[in-house]
Amino acid sequence: MIVINLDVMMAKRKKGLTELAGEVEKRKATMTDSASALLETLNLYTECEQIFTLVANYAQRASDVDTKNTENQANVQKMMGIMVGINSRTAFVEPEILEIPEEKLEKYIMKLFDSDYVYAKIKKQIKQIKNSK
Repeated sequence: MIVINLDVMMAKRKKGLTELAGEVEKRKATMTDSASALLETLNLYTECEQIFTLVANYAQRASDVDTKNTENQANVQKMMGIMVGINSRTAFVEPEILEIPEEKLEKYIMKLFDSDYVYAKIKKQIKQIKNSK
């Protein structure tokens, strides 16, 4: 059985998550200025989500193993607090992407990926996001 000190892991990741969320937040209102700015922001945003998911998943699973363990319950609550902070700092990402005119987005995607397939895939994902709102 692998035992991970969740407090140490969370402390290291929390600092990293806070910094990543800050880097994403710095790009507010400028992330759509160029194809490279959009890609850079999306990469940071994705990394932030991936790290959070990893740590939150571990905290939740540790809590599920023994629901009476108050330390594990506290760790889940810490992760919820971190999630609220991250979400508040990065909430602008999807709305700003959805505001990009289709022609501009198409130019960005073609510039970044030079692929009709990638453009079609991303366009489909954006349509799904718009339909779910």
